[in-house]
Parts: sequence; C-alpha cells; structure tokens
Amino acid sequence: MSLKMAVNALSSLQRDHIWVLKVTKSKDELRSMVKEDPSWALRTIIRSFDNAANMKQIKAELVPSILTPSEWSSWSTNARKRLKEDTSFGNLPDKIDVFVVREQPISVEEKAFNRFKAVKSFFGKVAALRDFLGSAKPESEYFSEMFSYFVNILKAYASVNEQVVGSFLLVEHIVEDYPYLNPGLGITFKDLIEETDDIMALFGKIEDSELAKRFLAELKALDEWPEYYVKIFPTSLSKYIIDELYAAGHDDLVQSLFSDIMEKYRENREAFIWLAKHFENDPRVAEYGIEYEKILINMTHLVDITFREITNRRDVSSNRKLNRQAQNFLFKEKRLENYLMKADEDSIHRLYTLVSDVKDLDPSISIELKHKIIERFPNFKFFGEPAPAASVGRVKIKGLIVTASSYQRKQDELRHIIDVEIPENSREIGTASALGDLRENAEYKAAKEKQELLNLNVSRLKDDLDKAQIFDKNQVDTEQVSFGTRVELLNNNTGKVETYAFFGPWESDPNKNVISYQSPFGMKLWGLKEGEHIDFSINENHYDYTVKSIAKGDF
Repeated sequence: MSLKMAVNALSSLQRDHIWVLKVTKSKDELRSMVKEDPSWALRTIIRSFDNAANMKQIKAELVPSILTPSEWSSWSTNARKRLKEDTSFGNLPDKIDVFVVREQPISVEEKAFNRFKAVKSFFGKVAALRDFLGSAKPESEYFSEMFSYFVNILKAYASVNEQVVGSFLLVEHIVEDYPYLNPGLGITFKDLIEETDDIMALFGKIEDSELAKRFLAELKALDEWPEYYVKIFPTSLSKYIIDELYAAGHDDLVQSLFSDIMEKYRENREAFIWLAKHFENDPRVAEYGIEYEKILINMTHLVDITFREITNRRDVSSNRKLNRQAQNFLFKEKRLENYLMKADEDSIHRLYTLVSDVKDLDPSISIELKHKIIERFPNFKFFGEPAPAASVGRVKIKGLIVTASSYQRKQDELRHIIDVEIPENSREIGTASALGDLRENAEYKAAKEKQELLNLNVSRLKDDLDKAQIFDKNQVDTEQVSFGTRVELLNNNTGKVETYAFFGPWESDPNKNVISYQSPFGMKLWGLKEGEHIDFSINENHYDYTVKSIAKGDF
C-alpha cells in the first residue's frame, strides 16, 4: 500500500470521541468526569461507536483504563438504570442490548414497548411487560398490544406448556390489580395442570422467578401439593416451600427431604449447600438426627469432588461456583475452624485429615488450621507426622507469609500491568477495532484476549497482596525449622549434608534449595528442632533426615 493510499484510508476522530479524550485528558480527570456524570459518559462512548454500543463495549472503554473493576460494578448499575429511564437513550429495533443516543427524546412508555417488541424470548417479554407496568398505567396506548400477546396465547393453545401456564399466571396477576382487564377466558390453573403430563418438567421451564412463586402458590389447590413441593425443592431451593410445608404440619416430609439431600449430597450439591447455609442453626435439624460434623464432612468432600471435576474439565463453570461456595462455607466464614476449636480430638483428627487430603486446596488453609489446633492442643499428634513441638515459634501463620522484598516485587508487577501494559492494550484494541469487521478481525480478537488475561492477572495479584503478611526478619525463630531459617539436614540415605532455606511460595526456588513452607517437603520439616529425626515419603520418594543445625537465612 502506498503512503497516499494509507493516508486516504485513515479516518479522523471527532474531538469528543472517547479515544481522543483518553489521549487529551489525564486519567484522573477523565475518571472524575465519568463518575460524576454517567449520562455524559454513556452518550460519549455510544456516539464514539457510530451511535450503537452495548454494555460490553462500554465496559471495554472504561475498565481498567479509566475505572477499576470494583468501581465499574457500582457505576454500571447506575448506568443501566439511566439507559432504561433516561428518555435520550433508546435501543436498536432488532437488538435489545444495543443502545443509541436519540436526537428526539423517547417516552419511558415507548422505550418499554420497544424493548417488548425487540426481545425474542417469551419470558423476556414477561419481564418487559412487568417493567412497563412499573413506569406506566394500563391505560397507555402501548399496553393493549402487549397484554393481548399473552391473552391470545391462552385463547389459541392446543396443549399446555410453559408459555401457556406463564401467560395464565401473568394475566391472572394483572387482573388482580386491574379487574376491568379480565378477558373472561374461564380457565383455571387446576384446568391447565390436569392437562399436564409432567408437572415437574413444566415447573422447571418457568424461567421467571415471580411466576415460579405464583406457580407454587397455585399448586396448593391440588390435594397432593406437599409431595410436589418435596419433589420440586432440590431444583428450586425456595425457603417458601419449606415454610409452607412446616406451616401445614408436614414436618415428616421436611425431615425426609433434608435427610435424603444429606445422604445424596453428591447428586444434590446445590441443594445441600443451600440447606447447610440456611438451616445450620435451626433446632429442628438437630432433632432430625443430622449432625453438624456430618455437614462439615460432606462439605469437605464436596470441595475435593469439585476440584477433581474442574481438573477433568467437567461442568467447569458450575463446579467452580459450587467449589467457591463450599470453601466459603468452611474456611472463609470460619465454620470449620470454629467447630475445631470446640470439638474433641477424635473429631479434629477426622476433619483435619479430610482437609489435608484435598490436594488442590490452598496449602495455607491446612497450615493455619494445623496451628490453630496446636494452639489448643500443644501435644496433638497428627496422623502420619511426628508429634509437634509445644510451640510453633513466635510467628503465627495466618494467610500468606512473605518477605518485604518479594512483597515489593509483586507490587511493582501489579503497578506495571496497570500503568503500562493495560494502557498499551487499550490502544491496541482501539487500533484493531478501527480495522473493520470485528468478527473477522484477528488483531482485535487477540487484543481482547490479552485484555482478559491482564484483568485476571490484576485480580490475582490484588488477592495475593491482600492476604500477604510481611515477615519481620528480626522475628526469625532459630529454635526450630520455621520461616526465614537456613537448615542443615543430614541425609541418612546418602550420608551427605544438605542445606535448605525456608521461606514462602513467593521466594521459593528449588534449584537453589529455597523451599516454600507451603510445599509438601516444607510442611514435613516445619517445626522440627536441632537433633530431631524424621522420615517420610512424597510422591513415592522416601526421605530420611536428621536436623544438624538451624540458623537465620539470608533475606
């Protein structure tokens, strides 16, 4: 391509284009403008994309070059509300998620009506009609067409499905508030249910939560409603179901339901976690013979199961969600730790062994639990390990222990990503998006993938820095193998002396014999004193050592 052709191919940007503003204004000034006037920011970005942009595009222009991910979370909520309510914004007729800036203001009623026409799914139309009634009255000229859509489904149905039942429940709800709108169809919920072959399957297809709750309420018109409630619960997880069963005196059904979910927690994972969280302090659970320790055991098994299935690429998104919920229940919310601080030694052995056997779990979790146990029982004997010393030194391990220099390196790495790599990537995205059709634009796709990776790295580094604790090098305990020590070990298998420095995962360098206290090798040697002997196996390799000396390591 000649220089002349290249120049002719270029297009100039308006002065108020978001890319121009990013270059001509400071980051702090632009952040202040975006946060103080979200409507201005939305108009600016939408117009920068030929007056058509979705929330994903808007976010790409703001995060992380102007707003942080946490700032975006609250800002986007406000922005969505303005896009919905501000009459200067509209949607493309055939794309409900693409926003435009209108030259002529549009009424809130017309905006809601346009959303109703644009959305394709049945339950999307239900939500659109509900939004309409939240800002307008049925007397509106637009309401009749929307309401008729659902009435006509009821008039013309040949067989009962989720759209028919959903239409009935919605129309019934509207008529309750506005009786004069009653279309006089003469249909009851019971009539529809009697034409249904599989009530469970039908309920599972009701995607709207408000309609699902009305479905459950209407179901009580059937004599066998308690049995249906029990069958529905594992997939709906509604406290309403349990409360209604209790109110009707069906404690026996609730007990049977709870016990079955406890017993089959692998098959009913979401239901098990939900019950554990919502009914852990309910005295009736204890009366049902469900022991709290059993809940903790099952929850620990669930952490292990979901880790393994994530590794095997099975339902990764669902398993990650369940794994996070189970870990929060056990560790972040300290239920397991609190229980161990009151339990007897047999229970501690059972639970700690289960936790330590979860190989993908963050090692700092089992280490912290171990030291909590030792604080309570100084002479506690862990299965497969030598009896620990009465003290673990002056340093209590909580979170991630790091040196000041490694902490600084991580901070520098985070700062470099935020201040250098992310702005460079934003410019790459801008340049690539100007090349044309984004669906066939390899440069754009590569830049967007890099953006996701950079954002993940920022999130990971921030999490790591949040839980890191800087070790005071003046507190090194040379009475035992601990953080910051240099240890000489006699290898009883070879007769040779080996020297290791014990630090954390950020300082670890096995090639230089710098060992992390979180590694399997480091955990075996942690707490040993000079002259003590230990033999153990890791990955079928047998080790046999005697501690010769312990000194302060090099920081």
